[in-house]
Amino acid sequence: PGRLQDFMNTRITNVRRVTYLVLDEADKMLDMGLGPNVADICGNCPTDRQTLMFTATWSDEVQALSSRYLSKDSVKVKVGIAELAAN
Repeated sequence: PGRLQDFMNTRITNVRRVTYLVLDEADKMLDMGLGPNVADICGNCPTDRQTLMFTATWSDEVQALSSRYLSKDSVKVKVGIAELAAN
């Protein structure tokens, strides 16, 4: 997210016409302190976009991120044990 945010800040690109937003490794991005970067990018994308989020864990922080940026009728697909936690 940091590099995309750099491009946005220097007006090399923008995200005003994004129709699909993929948040991959959402838990890792939050662990690395990139939550504010993700919030900035999502805040500049159109609200009618389709957002996909992939994460290995389902922590409280990840759940809050999903509540903030995924639609209320989103589909949650779980593979494996729901209580899985990363080391």
